[in-house]
Amino acid sequence: MRLVAVVQPRPGAAPVRLRAGLTEPPARMGSGRPDAVVFADIPLAGRSFR
Repeated sequence: MRLVAVVQPRPGAAPVRLRAGLTEPPARMGSGRPDAVVFADIPLAGRSFR
């Protein structure tokens, strides 16, 4: 099983800089660190928790 994180960058954010910031996963993620990170627009349907 693989854990994949889908991240929607803020408008104008540079994907290259975001990936560079993910070279060292944050310690707070513990053992639940994703195996892969995908940048994509996430469609909001129904309820939103923004």
